[in-house]
Amino acid sequence: MKPAKARFGVSIVKKTGTAVKRNRFRRLAREAFRLNQNRIKDGIDIIVSIQPDCAWKNFIDAEKDFLKLCEKAEILT
Repeated sequence: MKPAKARFGVSIVKKTGTAVKRNRFRRLAREAFRLNQNRIKDGIDIIVSIQPDCAWKNFIDAEKDFLKLCEKAEILT
């Protein structure tokens, strides 16, 4: 049986800002995962918790932070 692909979830607190801002952070995190999903080991579950002091200005910042955390957790292939 083939191992399951990596799965991804996002948690974000209301103190982060308006619904528009929270949804933007959520979309950026999901896109960073989607574009790098093939680099993550199979069977891994990832939950990202976005805090009020999140400083992402654009997708490049989000992807850079996501990959840095994946490297630190040693889940990249």
